[in-house]
Amino acid sequence: MRSVLFLTAVLAALASSAAAAPTATDFMTEYISKRAEQIAKERAKVEADLDAAAKAAAAIAAAPRYKRPTVKAPVGNVNYVDLSRVGLRAQATTGGLNFNSGGSYPRYPAPRLPPRHNPITSCPEPSSVKKFGAKGDGFTDDAGALLAASATTSLTFVYLPPGNYRIAKSITVTKPILAGAGAKLTIAAGITLTLTQRVYQHDANGALFAGPGAAKLTINSDTLRPSWFKNVDQGETDDMALQQAVDSCGSACILMLHGPVFLKKAVNLKPPVGVFSTAAVTILGNGAGSRGEGFVLTPGLYRRPMLLPTMWGFSSFGIKIQGGVIGAEIQAQGFLDASEGITFAAQEGSKRNITNVYVTHMTFANSVQHTVVLKAAASTDLINNCLVRGNFVVSPGFSNPTAPSAALTVRGAAAPRLVKTSVDYQAIDAAQFNKVTQFTFVRNEVAAPTANLVFKVSSWGGGLVAGAGKLVGGQFSTLKYLARMSGGVPDATWESNLSGPSNYVTMWDVASAGWELPMPSTPNRAAFNGGASVSAQVHYVQAPITGTWLPGQTRTFYFYNAYARSAGSRISCLPFRAANAGIVCSRIENQSGMAPDQVAVMLKYTAGFAMPSWMTVHRFAVQVGP
Repeated sequence: MRSVLFLTAVLAALASSAAAAPTATDFMTEYISKRAEQIAKERAKVEADLDAAAKAAAAIAAAPRYKRPTVKAPVGNVNYVDLSRVGLRAQATTGGLNFNSGGSYPRYPAPRLPPRHNPITSCPEPSSVKKFGAKGDGFTDDAGALLAASATTSLTFVYLPPGNYRIAKSITVTKPILAGAGAKLTIAAGITLTLTQRVYQHDANGALFAGPGAAKLTINSDTLRPSWFKNVDQGETDDMALQQAVDSCGSACILMLHGPVFLKKAVNLKPPVGVFSTAAVTILGNGAGSRGEGFVLTPGLYRRPMLLPTMWGFSSFGIKIQGGVIGAEIQAQGFLDASEGITFAAQEGSKRNITNVYVTHMTFANSVQHTVVLKAAASTDLINNCLVRGNFVVSPGFSNPTAPSAALTVRGAAAPRLVKTSVDYQAIDAAQFNKVTQFTFVRNEVAAPTANLVFKVSSWGGGLVAGAGKLVGGQFSTLKYLARMSGGVPDATWESNLSGPSNYVTMWDVASAGWELPMPSTPNRAAFNGGASVSAQVHYVQAPITGTWLPGQTRTFYFYNAYARSAGSRISCLPFRAANAGIVCSRIENQSGMAPDQVAVMLKYTAGFAMPSWMTVHRFAVQVGP
């Protein structure tokens, strides 16, 4: 109201001062007049809304209050709250609708969330199979009762109370199964029980399936729990339960692993099955009576990933991939104290080839004799488009230090045919300073050369000692060996029987601890790296600077590298530009004919002023070979 009176006064004042001709004041007067009309209409609308709100509040207060129903079972179908019956007290004021906090608020069920896997929301007793004649005594054939319960349209699931339900006729159950504690389905010999819907049973309730017959789960994307198949009272072990779970998968299933698992013999995985392991899982193969065999991927096209846990103590193998396997994707947590970690056995299985297998992650291999193994019985056995990526190989061969060990081993009656196959580790630490082993980075135990292998150490490799560790052992051709090696790899570790002219070996010294080799200014092998040549193609070095270095002056330093024997003139400097104080490599001479592995590096100072004596070192790298 005050705003209207103010505008009226303004209009009166403007009218008294109006001129004959329109002015800016006239235009302002017209605008204010229209705005005053608009404000009056908006005020009328607000007052009407307040009146309507007051009437609604009165209607709510007059409505009967909601009375909570008394039920024996939880209400599972309430999916809304009827606000018109809440009994909320409200009052209308000129300032709007004010809800009185002293009102009474009856409790209502919360909105229901979307269902998950056909949830069971009611008491299970009305769905009990015993209402259809099942005895659960272990002797009576309860197949008919189970089938009748499954066929009843009013039931959303079939409940198995505690009992032993004998199945002596092959049937298919099309409803979910809810198994109580102590419920068991004993399937007679030659009989198949097919389940097309999900099974609900807690792992602590014991085995669900027993007997010599077969259980088949055909629901897509369902989970398989080995605990459903492990009958401890019948002497069944973890590997037996795992195998029965795998064999029960009729379409696409996920094998759920949790807790320690002990294997006495291998478990054969099949293409319909994927594997998921929780963090608490460890697969043990080093107990009494164990064959030391882990998981075997049998032939077929794999469409589900394998998330495998730590494999500990397998004297034979941890994971074996047979010929005929296609498309498997494996993530392995790691291997500990094993003879062979991952074995590509192209000679086994229905077909003599392994195609498109990717070990996308292997966290560690600790004290493993042979981390990755490639096997073949004939040179035509194919390993095609396969990749292994491992994070860390540490202390290889520690379990049996006097026997050969390797990060990658080729063994068998013949070298396999390799096409686009590579093994890539982030780091390898032989740790031979802790225990001397017979470790080789890449080892071929076959008499014939292995061709077309790609081997990488992407970040760091080292820990070798002279006379024990080796970088390459055995016959290879067209080998692509790329490794970033730690400083201090002794010359004696290099064993090379590389046959054929197409081998490509590149090693880069990573100087992981800031380690750089000082080069002597005189031909003195004993003054370089303790008298040992380096075996890295690219090595970080220092050129010690003594006294004032005048502009245009050239100084010679000496470097000893095992590759100089075959590098010829393919030697170059790789300067650190940030630390290059006007020094350049003017010439490099391969003097291995004069002294073993000797390379002379001529450095020229190109700046226009004398280098002061306090600049004590020049850092750069020398590359020997391609």
